[in-house]
Amino acid sequence: MILDCRDLLRIDDNPGLWLDNVVPVWVMPSAPMSPRRQRFLLQAVAALRAGLRARGSDVLIRFGDRVEVLTALAAELGCGVACARPSGVDELHQDAQIPGLVYFDARTLYGADDLPFSATPEPFTRFRKVVEKQLRVDAPVDAPARLPAIPVRLAPGELPPLPVVAHDPRAYRDYRGGEDAAQAELAKYFSGTRPAHYKQTRNAMHGCEGSTKFSPWLAQGSLSPRRIWHRVTEYEQQVTKNDSTYWIQFELLWREFFQWWLPEQSPGLFGRRELAPAPRDFARWCAGDTGVPMIDANMRELNATGYMSNRGRQNVASFLSKDLGVDWRLGADYFETHLIDYDVASNWGNWAYVAGTGADPRDDRWFNVLLQGTRYDRRGDYVRHWVPALAGIDPGCVHWPWRDGGPRPIIHPPRWNSVIDA
Repeated sequence: MILDCRDLLRIDDNPGLWLDNVVPVWVMPSAPMSPRRQRFLLQAVAALRAGLRARGSDVLIRFGDRVEVLTALAAELGCGVACARPSGVDELHQDAQIPGLVYFDARTLYGADDLPFSATPEPFTRFRKVVEKQLRVDAPVDAPARLPAIPVRLAPGELPPLPVVAHDPRAYRDYRGGEDAAQAELAKYFSGTRPAHYKQTRNAMHGCEGSTKFSPWLAQGSLSPRRIWHRVTEYEQQVTKNDSTYWIQFELLWREFFQWWLPEQSPGLFGRRELAPAPRDFARWCAGDTGVPMIDANMRELNATGYMSNRGRQNVASFLSKDLGVDWRLGADYFETHLIDYDVASNWGNWAYVAGTGADPRDDRWFNVLLQGTRYDRRGDYVRHWVPALAGIDPGCVHWPWRDGGPRPIIHPPRWNSVIDA
C-alpha cells in the first residue's frame, strides 16, 4: 500500500505505517510558500526520512502533479493509495481523482466513524458540548520498531536543498521542522509548570513562553493532537489539574471543530478566482506599515519569523476585514504563504470566523485594536520590540503614537477615541 505522507510527517501515532507492505511517498506541494515555510516543511520531510530509514524503510520523494505521481506509482506496484483524511476542499477534490484512495484518521482527535453527528454542530460551543459528553480521545498508536524495505527498483529521490533564510535578531526563537523537534518541544513543555498557568499566559505576544507553541508541528503532521491530549491527561494525573490544563484541551477542540467543519463548506468559502485586485492598503497591511503599532508589530513578526500569536492573528484579521474593508480571503491567502504553522482548516476557518462570514457569523465581531493593545501589551514591550520607531514615543501614547508626533495611521475609526481619551 502506498502511504501518501502529504501532511502526516511523523512516525508516532501514524496508523498508516501499520498497513501491509507500506511504501511511504511524499510529493513536493506546488502551492506558493515563503522560503521560511518551505524550509520548515523540508526539515520535517528530512526528519521523517531519517526515522523511516532507521526502521528499515524510506520515503520516496517525488515532484510533479500529485494525482499523476500517486496514480502511476499505484499502477506500477499494483496496490492502492492511503492517506490521512484532509480538511481542505481542494485536497478532497484532488484525492477523489486518485483511483481507490482510502482514508484513515490521524490528523484529528476523533475518527470520522466515531462522530455522533452527520453535520458538524454550530457554533463551536455546541460542537464542544457534544464531543465532550459523548466521545473520548483514543490512545495514540505507538511507532513501529521495524518497517518493510522499499522495493529496490524504486529510486528514493532527493529533497531539494533547504532555502536559506536570514535570522532576524528580534525573533524570540528559531523553529526547526520535524518530528524530533516536535517531541523535544512536547517533553520540554510538560516537564515544567507552564501547563498549570496556560490560561493566564496564552494571550501573551511578547516572548515565546505564553502559549504551547505546538501549532507549527501540528500543522505539518509532525506532532499528533492525540499525543498532546494524552500528555495533558498524564500531567493532570501526575502534577495538577486545573482550568489551565483543561484549556489546553479546549484549544485542541477548537482546532478539531474546524477540521470537521471546513470540509462541509462549499469551495465558495475560498473563492480565490473571484478575488478583486488587492488595494493599496492591503500592501501596507502586509508590510506592517499601517501606522497602528498593534498591527504593524504583528505583521512584522510574521514576515520575519513565519509565526504570530493567536491574539495577534485575531487583531490583524479584524483590522484588515472590518477596519480597512479588504476581502478577508486576501489576508487568509497571505497567511497561507507565510505561516510555518499553516493549516488549511484552522487558517481559513478562523479568518472566516473573525470576518463574520464563517461558523457563528456575526457582523459585530470587531476588535478594537487599540484596546487590545492596552490589554495585552500594556507597557508596549511587544510593539516596541518590533517597531523600533516607537522607542522615543511617550509610554502613554505607545499604541497611538500619532498623539506624540508619530505618523498618522492609514485609518482612524471613531471608536478608537474612547480608548485614547480614557
